[in-house]
Amino acid sequence: MRTIWKFRLRTVPTEIIKMPDGMIPLSVQLQSDVPHLWAEVDTDAEQVEYVVNTYATGSKLPEDDLDSNDTSGIYVGTYQTDGWFVWHVYIARKW
Repeated sequence: MRTIWKFRLRTVPTEIIKMPDGMIPLSVQLQSDVPHLWAEVDTDAEQVEYVVNTYATGSKLPEDDLDSNDTSGIYVGTYQTDGWFVWHVYIARKW
């Protein structure tokens, strides 16, 4: 069955989150001041690890290209905290 799930994120440089294989990221937003990722998932798919990287505006990005072929990931969204800080989220499947 395909549905939409919500995953809580932490504002840390890198974290690993288990999600169904082949999930499709939809949005990253704050809910009750906590960052979350919404994704379309196949509930029957195997759970795999995804690498979630969060970068602050102005921080150094990895030298390699940010794409789904490495652990830097593809861009999935931006959120703001404390009225000042802006965070940019990238995600990739952990191979």
